[in-house]
Amino acid sequence: MPLLRILLAATHVSLIAGCGDNLPGPATSGSRLAFQKFVYEGGAVQLDRTVLHDLERSEECSPQRWADGARYCTPAAGEMVYVDDQCLTEVARVPQGTTIRYAATLWNDVLIASLRPLGNPLGGVPPRATWKLDHGLCVLKQESGAGSYFQVGEEITSDAFVRIERTAPFGTSRLQLVQDTSADGMVLPVAFHDQQLGLECAPQARPDAATSDCHPIAAELATYSADAACTVPVAAISPSIPTDAIEAVIDGCARYFAIGNEIDSTMLWAARGCFAVVAPPDRRYFEAANELALPRIPRIISDGDRVRLITLGDEELHFVDTLVHDEQLGVDCVPTMRDVLRCMPPVIPPGYVVPNFTDSQCTISIDIAWLPSDCNASSASYTTGANGFWRHIAGPHLAPLYTRQLDGNCQLAPLVQGRLPHAVGYQLPDDMFPTVSAHTP
Repeated sequence: MPLLRILLAATHVSLIAGCGDNLPGPATSGSRLAFQKFVYEGGAVQLDRTVLHDLERSEECSPQRWADGARYCTPAAGEMVYVDDQCLTEVARVPQGTTIRYAATLWNDVLIASLRPLGNPLGGVPPRATWKLDHGLCVLKQESGAGSYFQVGEEITSDAFVRIERTAPFGTSRLQLVQDTSADGMVLPVAFHDQQLGLECAPQARPDAATSDCHPIAAELATYSADAACTVPVAAISPSIPTDAIEAVIDGCARYFAIGNEIDSTMLWAARGCFAVVAPPDRRYFEAANELALPRIPRIISDGDRVRLITLGDEELHFVDTLVHDEQLGVDCVPTMRDVLRCMPPVIPPGYVVPNFTDSQCTISIDIAWLPSDCNASSASYTTGANGFWRHIAGPHLAPLYTRQLDGNCQLAPLVQGRLPHAVGYQLPDDMFPTVSAHTP
């Protein structure tokens, strides 16, 4: 293990140590809810904790909260909508091009009341608008009617699915481990409970970083501001959803704040674009208060062969990162389908990459990735090119950059607020990355 990782582990372990004899077990499949398993070159085995398989129903599922307040392992679903302004004809709407097999009836637009299996596609011209019942009134839904529409089968209630329970936190230090469990024996480490902030937080994917931030799980995104300069984030918070914090995106970075005072909705500005808006009057609006000091969790690379597991914090807590480490290439990676399933480094979205020039005549071209500079965002050092190959991203590019204007003139490229330019280099062949085999239960 690199010396830096050892020192960081020693520095941060007090955040999450202190479990004593009350140690949790590792992630374990149950008799009905089971995990997919990845086996890497060299023999490392990792349970894919991002999705569960309901063996009895032969489908993937994830914990979702229902109208009774409990969580059940529920398959992905579209939504039930009305296609007339009297709310007489109810159909299912799902995103186009998906393999979703169900649609959900929602309570208060948030909690699942029931599911229905999709039937035959709805014939005729797709509806241009849809409606919903709101306290007995048939009201037009705000979003567009885009999607695929289906007839539906009989209602499926929550007792058809496996109930998921949250354990009491393990440990006595600031960060305590919490797990999801089910009666069939499934155990899944899912989050930490931050005793200092009084909320649950989830470790963020931080490829190649020595630590991971723990972001609040029950955070509501601030889509408004309380002032014309857009300096005070405001979130619309539903009483139906437990909310512990307000998330605001500032200079491309997610930052988290305590929930402040409730404010009047008649004078709000849109967070993006900073223009005055008329906010829906049937919601409650809260200002962001003080910024939260989020804890850092050490990422500890285990011993092993070429591909190695990464433990988040105290290894006795068995909280394994979704990323693994390729010791041969010195990068973190994640199973990705290429010619075969391979462990590929996470990539910066291609939209971050723009063409520039290194000379004032705009004759020497260079691809530049503009990456967030100050929010501990993904430190991924790869992107993908137009041909789909992985390309390496170098360190910050400190020399002047130029761009060609529409009129043909070559001018200095403007800086992008909150981002630093990085040169994008050579493309890499797929066969340099290790293969992975996936074992579905």
